[in-house]
Amino acid sequence: MADRRISVESLEILVRPGQAVSGTGWVSLEKGNEYSVSLSSAGIALDSLPCLKPYRVTSGRLVFDVSGRGSLEAPKLNGSVRIVDLAVNNQRLKDISIGLNMDGWKVNLFGENSFGFNGVYDVKAGDLALEALFESTELSPYFAIAGRPDLSGLLNASAEVKGNVYDLENIDLFLYVSGIDVSYMRNNLLSAHDLTVRYRNRRLVIPRSRVYLMDKGDMMLQAATDLKGGLDLKGEGAVPLEILAAFDPDLADLGGMLRFDVAASGPITAPAVGGDIYLDNVQYAIPFNGQTVHGANGHIRLANDRLVIESLAGQVDTGHFAVQGTIGLDRFSPADIDLNINARSLPVNVPDTLDLLLETNLRLTGTADDSLLSGNAVILEGQYYRDVQLNLIAEVGQRITGARPGIRAPREPIDLPYLRNMALNVSVSRRGSVTIENNLVDAAISPDLQITGTLNAPVVTGRVSVTSGTVTYQKRTFDITKGVVDFSNPYRTEPVVDIGAEGRVREWTIYLAVSGPLDNLNIQLTSNPPAENAVILSLLATGKTPEEFVSRPGTTASSPSNLLAELLASTYGGKVKETTGLDILQLETEAPVQAGQTEGIKITVGEELTRRLTVKYSIETRGNEMTRATIAEYKFLENILL
Repeated sequence: MADRRISVESLEILVRPGQAVSGTGWVSLEKGNEYSVSLSSAGIALDSLPCLKPYRVTSGRLVFDVSGRGSLEAPKLNGSVRIVDLAVNNQRLKDISIGLNMDGWKVNLFGENSFGFNGVYDVKAGDLALEALFESTELSPYFAIAGRPDLSGLLNASAEVKGNVYDLENIDLFLYVSGIDVSYMRNNLLSAHDLTVRYRNRRLVIPRSRVYLMDKGDMMLQAATDLKGGLDLKGEGAVPLEILAAFDPDLADLGGMLRFDVAASGPITAPAVGGDIYLDNVQYAIPFNGQTVHGANGHIRLANDRLVIESLAGQVDTGHFAVQGTIGLDRFSPADIDLNINARSLPVNVPDTLDLLLETNLRLTGTADDSLLSGNAVILEGQYYRDVQLNLIAEVGQRITGARPGIRAPREPIDLPYLRNMALNVSVSRRGSVTIENNLVDAAISPDLQITGTLNAPVVTGRVSVTSGTVTYQKRTFDITKGVVDFSNPYRTEPVVDIGAEGRVREWTIYLAVSGPLDNLNIQLTSNPPAENAVILSLLATGKTPEEFVSRPGTTASSPSNLLAELLASTYGGKVKETTGLDILQLETEAPVQAGQTEGIKITVGEELTRRLTVKYSIETRGNEMTRATIAEYKFLENILL
């Protein structure tokens, strides 16, 4: 400090190693407070500025050089600011150049990016005048920043802002779009020309304007509103529904046309709304099963706070459906609903599992959080054809070892409006044939069911009767003599099975009885002439009795558990080896070492890595103890094994 002047000979602010702001300057303490200042930086990395983190700036450098000499009463500044190598969300953008000139309290700004702009701002008075010009501005980078690299386009437009920053309600805004073209996957999505938007005298006005959609449709829109809350909106047009694929890829197969003629006027918080919406030849391929909705046509009337579905009908494959009813609106969002849904000869396909032909008369009522689906569904035809695996030996084995079947993980609950808390009251019956035709069962059934509970936790009550049919097991056919599945628990779906079948194996007639709940089935096998379960299981699996299966000259009798182990290994060992790629699968039982002990079970798996080297892994259980062992065998000579 000297001669009543504060001076800074040299200033350096280190932002990051190698990145600094440098400056010099002085200010006089005499009347007028003259000053001289200079600030510059050769480059500051934008990712080092915390204030830019929310804007996903991934690279770029800030370069500036600002200087000026004047007084605090009449300040003067000149300079330039550049942002180079800019990338947002990893999308590279053009460099931004901004120039400024301050003379007195008026600031002139001018700059260039993918568009040009200039303006004047009076710091003391608050007056602002700003213009921007877009000349063939490429929109692709901005779409990519928004996460939509599949969109591209060009914009030609101009914008003006005039007014006072201290009185924003009376500011003037004017936007003129001479042309805009947007493409999706290089196909025309929308285009428009000579669009204007003006805000003046506290009133926003969009004159009648046309937007073209995919070279197939268009929309005419006009609107006016003011700060007092008044609204006057009119719209009409024809929208090709395939345009929705640009916003949701799951709708890529949606086709048809939506025509509308709507208007809204009055207070913006509760305007009077009216108009008509028409659906023409709508088609959609259902992703889940490949069925096609087609020929759907409808008329929906918009009447203030309610959508009235006058008619909505179409086909799913060869079947027909129709919907009528009303949907209440609360500030343009769906509220209460009352729909009648009818179907005639409607095919329903669950891939690789089920084909149905339905006739329904359903009603959906309620609100987004409390709805009810009621009515009846009649099965005109039905076929369940998914193959199932029934392993009677495994069932018996689980009872011997005390193992329990795996528990299926619960599915994620549906959390969509009108579905999350939907209550059910639907009866299911049949009119035509309903069959099960798979690798196990060829039978005709007759369902008489009631579905209650909720969509997320449905409860099935009633009965499914097997009227006739056969069961095939191990290439042997058994006639179903009795078949009933009862759903009698009113609080949860709990099927109780009572099935009887009989079949012939050699000179034995074998009777199969399955009863009880699915998670704890009671399986009983009897025969005529009478035989023990082990004999019946052996006959079913191999066509031989245990004595025939293991009895060879010079052998000794085996225990029932050992018989079962050999039966399992011989019957299913080949399939397991084929599936897993293992070369060795052995299932053995070990006799008790001490009195009171149970027999041990030993499982050995292995693979022959080379002609001489084999690796085995075994698990043995005896009582409550489990022993694991890894064995490597190397064959030196034909009769020497290490």
